[in-house]
Amino acid sequence: MGRFVLLWVMMMMMMMMMMPAAPVWAFNFDQYQPGDLDAVWNDARFEGEDSEGLVIFQPQKLRLEARLNRQAYPCPTGVMKTALTMLGLPPEALTEMPISRCLEVSAPSGRPVVLYIQDVLAEPLSREIPSGGRIILFCDYIFRSSRGPGLLLNEFQALPAQP
Repeated sequence: MGRFVLLWVMMMMMMMMMMPAAPVWAFNFDQYQPGDLDAVWNDARFEGEDSEGLVIFQPQKLRLEARLNRQAYPCPTGVMKTALTMLGLPPEALTEMPISRCLEVSAPSGRPVVLYIQDVLAEPLSREIPSGGRIILFCDYIFRSSRGPGLLLNEFQALPAQP
C-alpha cells in the first residue's frame, strides 16, 4: 500500500509540473463601470474659467469610449503622482509602474480630453490603435481640476471602426 501512495504522489507532482502556470494576476474588466467621457469632463470642471484647484477622491473605475487623437507623448505627470501618493500608493510603486506620458482622445462630442497613461501601455497602444481609431478606456478617475478630469489609463481595447 505504501508504494502505491508514493507512486500516486509522484505522478500527481509530475502532472502539476507539466501543467502551464496559471496567471497570478489578470485584469478585472468587470470592476470598471460604464461611463460617458463628456459627463466626466462636465463633472470635473470647476465653475468659472478662472477657477483653480484640485479635488482628489477615491478612484472611480470607469469604462469609457473615445477616439484616439494622439498617441502617448511625454508630459508633466507630477499632479497625478502626487494625487496617487496622497491616496496611499507607496512611492516605490510609482517606480515600478512609471507614469511619464499622456494621451489625447476625443469624447463622443468631439471634445479633446487628455489622460495620463502608464508607460507600459504606450507601446502596445501605438501598435494596436491607430490615431483616429476608436478605443475603450479602462481608467481610474482620480481627481478633478480646473483643467478637467484626472484620468489614469490602466488598460484599453480596440473598438471596431464605424461604417
